[in-house]
Amino acid sequence: MARRTRRTARPAILRMARCLATAAVLALALMMTGASIGRASGEGRGSDALLWSALGGKVRCGIANHVGGGPLQVLCEAGSIPAPKHGDPTIGDPGFVYLKALHGPQLARISQYSWQKGARHGGYPSPKATPLKPGTRWKYPGLAVTCAIKSRVVRCRNEARHGFIIRSAAYQAF
Repeated sequence: MARRTRRTARPAILRMARCLATAAVLALALMMTGASIGRASGEGRGSDALLWSALGGKVRCGIANHVGGGPLQVLCEAGSIPAPKHGDPTIGDPGFVYLKALHGPQLARISQYSWQKGARHGGYPSPKATPLKPGTRWKYPGLAVTCAIKSRVVRCRNEARHGFIIRSAAYQAF
């Protein structure tokens, strides 16, 4: 009778091992599906907003408005961005930086609304920028600049690997 138990126990053990392997594969598939759903619903969000804000509104960025056309570039405003070293300090307000696809960041003084307005704003400046949450990556079509929004920092970089980092109380160009 002991032999019979061993013989019937082996197929049962094999069936149980196959069930456990199947359960492990299903669990892995569910975890991977959950991860991709998490990315789609929030993690790793993306934005191409014309004008956006980050760090609780302390940073505002968007596509720069140029009267004569010219290449697209991002324009960011923050209290931590210094004034340019050269130029008339009585013209315009400090705290702005431009970034094109291939050149380094350029500090600026600006005295007027300088972002693209877009048809959705009726041709007038938008009083509110789209707030972007930490974990969002901003990329505008046709502009080779990407900005990553973290909880305490905004980092923008172009395809030539130039860019800047803006924190609430600090600015760094690279």
